[in-house]
Amino acid sequence: MNIIGINDYSHDIAVTLVCNGKIVNAVEQERLSGKKHEKGFMEGGGFPEQALREILKNNKLKEKDIDFFAFGWKITKEQPMHNAIEQFKNYKLFDPKDRWSERKLKERTLANYKKRSRFIERRFPAHKTIHVPHHLAHAAGAYRCSPFKNALVMVIDGAGEEEWLTVFLGNGNTLTKIKTFPIENSLGNLYAYMTQLLGFSDSGEGKFMGLAAYGSVHKESLCSFDSRTESVKIRYNIIQSYKKHARLPYEEIRKVHKDIAATTQHNFQETIFSIVKHYAKIHAQKNVVMAGGVALNCLTNGRIKQEGYNVYVPNFMGDAGVSLGAALETFSNIK
Repeated sequence: MNIIGINDYSHDIAVTLVCNGKIVNAVEQERLSGKKHEKGFMEGGGFPEQALREILKNNKLKEKDIDFFAFGWKITKEQPMHNAIEQFKNYKLFDPKDRWSERKLKERTLANYKKRSRFIERRFPAHKTIHVPHHLAHAAGAYRCSPFKNALVMVIDGAGEEEWLTVFLGNGNTLTKIKTFPIENSLGNLYAYMTQLLGFSDSGEGKFMGLAAYGSVHKESLCSFDSRTESVKIRYNIIQSYKKHARLPYEEIRKVHKDIAATTQHNFQETIFSIVKHYAKIHAQKNVVMAGGVALNCLTNGRIKQEGYNVYVPNFMGDAGVSLGAALETFSNIK
């Protein structure tokens, strides 16, 4: 059975071929186009056509030889609009240039959604098309490639269809969803917007994390996890006070910027660790699989490992990895 997994929706668009449950070939579009973190439909880009052609050519296959095309997003019309509104709120709070109006953001989001929907309908037979929820695709790729037979699986990013964090329990070949956190208080988005506030690009979180090492952690609490209500709180009034220190890319990095990075990183990793600790205790787990873009934050991963957990982080934790996860999850459900 030949299954093609695809991420065509967000950034890091990619294609993966899984044959009879085995990973045969995976290609990220940027490797062929030269466009770093190449964007999918919802970010103004398109389909990873070059990556698909490369995989078919490498494996001497034609599209008619593919049994299923599995997409690492399961989107309804309402979900991207909801995401857009939440993004708009954050842009208003964090972006010193306030790049979008709400109306323009809605229009762009709806247009991109329709463009993608029409493309998939024209391009792929409906009976061969499967849409896997984004966080499930992340979880499936990471857990099924991990060395663990059971584990707590943490999928953490800016936003999936409706959530920014999902907790799964992996047991054998089964993934069970335990808890989701709605995107309204997304720590992934918080970290991204703080990164941009200090003048780094929209993929500059690694630089922001590195900058944290040079700063001092202030005592204020920016975010926290309440284990009683199992919810995350972000203290926007404190964060908004940082807006006066917004930095443009060409401006000097000052001590206040280093301190903002250090304080954000500390609060971010401690909150994530509190969530992991809470669910690991409930489910008596010492094995932890990290997936989603936040799994690129190695300081957070190190904080978890430091406490004695067995941590597995795949090398495809970002959105390119959902092409693999969607294919593996599809095979698992239909074999």
